[in-house]
Amino acid sequence: MTGSFLPDGVFRSEICFGDSDTDCFGRVENSALLWQLQEIAGAHYDTLGWGYERIRSHGCFWAVIRNELVITTPPRPGETLWLDTWNGRSAHGLYRRHYRLQRPDGTVLVRGVSVWVLMDAAERALAADRSWLPEPVVLTQPGELSPARKVPFPELTEREDREVLSVEIDRNGHLNNTVYLRWAADILPEGWSLKGWDGDIVKCFRLTDYLRGRYQVLGYGGAEEIVNICFRAVADRGMTMAWLSPFLDREGKTVTDLETYQNTLRQLENRLGAAGYSCGEAAPVPNLTLSPLSLAMMGVGVFALSVAVFCRVFSIKKTLAAVILFALGVIESFGGAFAARELQRSALALLCALVFAAAAILWIGSQ
Repeated sequence: MTGSFLPDGVFRSEICFGDSDTDCFGRVENSALLWQLQEIAGAHYDTLGWGYERIRSHGCFWAVIRNELVITTPPRPGETLWLDTWNGRSAHGLYRRHYRLQRPDGTVLVRGVSVWVLMDAAERALAADRSWLPEPVVLTQPGELSPARKVPFPELTEREDREVLSVEIDRNGHLNNTVYLRWAADILPEGWSLKGWDGDIVKCFRLTDYLRGRYQVLGYGGAEEIVNICFRAVADRGMTMAWLSPFLDREGKTVTDLETYQNTLRQLENRLGAAGYSCGEAAPVPNLTLSPLSLAMMGVGVFALSVAVFCRVFSIKKTLAAVILFALGVIESFGGAFAARELQRSALALLCALVFAAAAILWIGSQ
């Protein structure tokens, strides 16, 4: 694969998925997409002096340990696409790389991030000496992904044995990541989809920083492109809930005009209605209402800590004085909770802010 650098330092290659990259339904396979990401990463490393031959001379090879993709719109076979990549942050031998697959008109189809490591070919372990490797030029692009800190792994209830074939081993001597993904697709039941699911499911769509910046773009004078994005999320991707964020203008400033948001929602509702969709209502989370008894018991606990802090600060060592103060606090807690609940809640919140801060200072000072 060949590519070129954009003015901002992003490495770009023009790609096109062919018939060999599709499944029996004519859809581009995820393994083919992942293969393209690995290829452009290798091409980019070559231009940076980190290519295969260079690192092999040091007895090392690159390995990717994590891939994360957000596929907004699946790519179609035969269409010309731009695949971009750039270096992200690196730390402790972990090298982050970002990807963006888009159409020439700027429509982003896929965003991705991967984590690469430099492996010692002989030891099959992380390379201990990386001093010869040039420091990467780190870029930051709008809308780039961040690797999840923890990926939940479900309990496996079924297992299938599979023999690794020689044609599935790459030149680094291990099973390539794209093959793992193809294996995962192979064991899904034939015709598997979410259509047979009879439980509740909510597909949520969120306006990311990049998407909410699509205000007054493509010749529009307002949020028409954001309306288009939200409509496609529902009509094309089956989203059932949308989380909207404040829009950003061309200068990156938040749009504060209330009428702009009202018009946006009105336009979106009209387009969805014309397509056969109806807008529902999201019920807000109900306010937590404490019973007078619960509020009183909370007050007792706070007053107990208050008395302890008060006696510590003013060096009051008489037990009788502490008991009297605590008894007054108990009386106030129950009286306020049952006679003036809202006032008691406000007073208790203020007391908590003061007492817990003072208790923390005393505890730190005693360490």
